[in-house]
Amino acid sequence: MKSSVNHATLTSLAEHEAGTLSVSTTYLVLSSLARYQQYLKERAPLKQFVSLAAVIGAVAAFGTQVFFYGQMKDIPVIMASFVAVLFLLLRLRLVDELKDLEHDRLFYPDRPVVRGLVSPREVAQAAAWVFLIETLIATTGGIKALSAFALVALYSFLTLREFFIRKWLRRHFTVYVVSHELLVLPVCYYLYSLNGLTSHHVMHPYFYLLTAFIAGHFFVLEVTRKLRPRELDQDSRDTYTARYGIVNSCILSGLLALWVMVTGIFTAATFSGRALGLGYAGLFLLGPFIFSLLTFARRPCLSTSKDVFNWCVGLVVGTSILFILNMGLVL
Repeated sequence: MKSSVNHATLTSLAEHEAGTLSVSTTYLVLSSLARYQQYLKERAPLKQFVSLAAVIGAVAAFGTQVFFYGQMKDIPVIMASFVAVLFLLLRLRLVDELKDLEHDRLFYPDRPVVRGLVSPREVAQAAAWVFLIETLIATTGGIKALSAFALVALYSFLTLREFFIRKWLRRHFTVYVVSHELLVLPVCYYLYSLNGLTSHHVMHPYFYLLTAFIAGHFFVLEVTRKLRPRELDQDSRDTYTARYGIVNSCILSGLLALWVMVTGIFTAATFSGRALGLGYAGLFLLGPFIFSLLTFARRPCLSTSKDVFNWCVGLVVGTSILFILNMGLVL
């Protein structure tokens, strides 16, 4: 009888401990998810990342497939292009957290990694998992896409190490920015490879123009997201307004917007000869953006700087849609 009671007691204790362990595990998982969700909210807003990935993926996929096949031949590859860009943007964000950690500790103590919301180890692990997913996506495009992705991975590694000249690059802001933004070149050819680019067409002028068009998207967004009024610029001087001044930064943003418009027109004209509609319609997108730049230059504040970026997003998305229409996919 006593043995039976002891056995029942031990069974009860084991069940209690198992239940406690299950609750603890569930709590840890939910806690981790909440932390990562907050991190994404602060440093990688999904609304922005998904929008940009959709635009870049669609332009690269549509532009390549229509060039080779005269129509959309492989819809799933469009989704693969979108996911490839999305995970690339996420990995670059994670890697930048590690690359700029010491810098952020000095100038941005409220950022998630610095304040301990997520640890550098967790960020590194997340980046590794994302890279694994990217590699799996690249394998779906065969050896050409995988080779192109290897170049993307190599160049992104060099940016992580800051080309092994960190101190010199940090002293030369323009060279630093350009060297990092050039990552868009292998990224474009990786996306083209996913969508059927052949070795015979790598040097075709059409793909030069398409790359310039897509690169313009990245460049203009990069500049406009780092426009600040003087009172909000940090001692780190890591914004374009801090380095070039407000007026010069606005001029640079306007020129980059024109670059997007002009390269879009010439790319569409090279393929279809019908780019006039893109030019006229694009004026309706370019006008409000230029007006927002003029407003920011006259009255620099947080509100007007956000207006510039929002109109820039509208310009990029709208121009991409117009480009796709001019490629004859809808019209």
